[in-house]
Amino acid sequence: EDDLAIQALEHELCSTYHAFETVEADERQSRTYALQRPSKKLAAELDLYRARRESPLCRYRHTKQVQSNTVDSDCASVLRFLGFVRDHRPDAETVPTPPLTISDVWGSEHMGAWVETYMAFLATRDVKWSSQSNYVAGLVNVMYWAEADPDFEISEQHGYTSLQQMINLRRQAESHAAQVTPPKQDRNREPTVS
Repeated sequence: EDDLAIQALEHELCSTYHAFETVEADERQSRTYALQRPSKKLAAELDLYRARRESPLCRYRHTKQVQSNTVDSDCASVLRFLGFVRDHRPDAETVPTPPLTISDVWGSEHMGAWVETYMAFLATRDVKWSSQSNYVAGLVNVMYWAEADPDFEISEQHGYTSLQQMINLRRQAESHAAQVTPPKQDRNREPTVS
């Protein structure tokens, strides 16, 4: 692999995420399809993920430890996505549902396609682009965690790894969100009177 491309990708991921802003309507909607009862294996994986992201030092992480609310958001993204994988995938008739764990779902050759289908599902529920971008950002963060496991094998389709596909989708959602989000007004500036 091209080391400069990997470094550029890692830099982009570390530098362009926008702060998560809860959209209450999207959060309410997500409660209708999120996985409610994680298996013991998934709960253990989420605990390990939390420990690594919140640890003051970690050789597999590019940045400093994150706040617990960031990890909470990532874990909520996992539960949303796994609820979709279990109950709402259009390919469920032809592609068996893997065990609902990070290692099994994130390692699936279908992961990139599932994330794209998940985003289309979110759009049918009027979930804002900004929320979609943040949800997928959480899935990307979890993929980085999964990749650090030497037994984890990331799949590739048509020259793109599942991670690259997810990053592309996150970028597209963020771009759409930027087009529909009005610029913030300067609160220190006096309004003009016509």
